[in-house]
Amino acid sequence: GEIAGVRERWGGFFDPRFMFVVTLESQVIGWVELHPGLQGTPPNLIGELTVVIDHDHRGSGHAKMALGALIEWGFKRFPSMREMWGSCVLDNGASMAMMEALGMEDCGTVSSNEGRTVRKFRLERA
Repeated sequence: GEIAGVRERWGGFFDPRFMFVVTLESQVIGWVELHPGLQGTPPNLIGELTVVIDHDHRGSGHAKMALGALIEWGFKRFPSMREMWGSCVLDNGASMAMMEALGMEDCGTVSSNEGRTVRKFRLERA
């Protein structure tokens, strides 16, 4: 149903067990996802966050609300998780502001797997 529509529209690799679909007026406008095991770390200690919002709906607060709910759910669902990480491309000021507003710490820039420079953000368990 809805998840298949998200996969068909945006593609990508995600696990529906750890994602919240973002809807507006019964229309899928994106999703937020928690990957509970950051590559190279023991399972469930460090999570990686993904946010995908349709271009026409960016800046409306939907991503921030969904990501905040996912972060809260993720720390409850995985009691051993110590921190969560997110990243965004350098020209995405709205995503940077959203992560900072959610209490995430700006940890500087790194090169991504795709060869782009991204800004990394970290949130430690309270």
